[in-house]
Amino acid sequence: MKNDNKKEKNARHYDIGSILVTLIIYAIFGTVYGVLLWGWGKACYEVHYQYAAIKAGIIVEADLTRVEVYYTSGYRYHDPSSVPYYVVYEYQDGDIKYEGTGLVGIRGKENAEKYLGRKINIYIDGKGHSIVVGGKPNTFTLTGLTIFVVVLFYPMLFWPLLLKQISKRQKKMHAKKEQGNCQGSMFFPYIKSNDNDNKNE
Repeated sequence: MKNDNKKEKNARHYDIGSILVTLIIYAIFGTVYGVLLWGWGKACYEVHYQYAAIKAGIIVEADLTRVEVYYTSGYRYHDPSSVPYYVVYEYQDGDIKYEGTGLVGIRGKENAEKYLGRKINIYIDGKGHSIVVGGKPNTFTLTGLTIFVVVLFYPMLFWPLLLKQISKRQKKMHAKKEQGNCQGSMFFPYIKSNDNDNKNE
């Protein structure tokens, strides 16, 4: 009876442990996937309204007002003159303000600042969205995010099956381990009682 109670307690602990591990995995996955979906939605929003601004066909002159460092994945520049910058444009239309990237990839802050005060043509949609004339909507980022969203979504559908298989395998290993403990070691072998001997006694 004591062994049965121990087995039940171990099974309960095992089940609770499996549930906790599953919840932690889903929490991590859900957080990463949520951030990815947020970025994907933002990219969709920007590309949609950039196309809308081009379609509206309203062209105005915006001022290049400030420079910002253009951070990249390999951002390690020992020479300040090789650091890439982008120049921001601004345009005020009544209560609506338009702002965006006018020039990208200019090496060195001094070179980028030479463009400040100049004008640049932009498309506007009348609702606060704009894009530089001659520029293209950032579909590259959107495509990359879409691939990640799709690739991570399908494994999520099959995760319960995968976790079920892992759980079964762990239970089998746990059962084998218990059997090994019952059989004993090579120094202290487990000797099975002989019912016939007991009867003879």
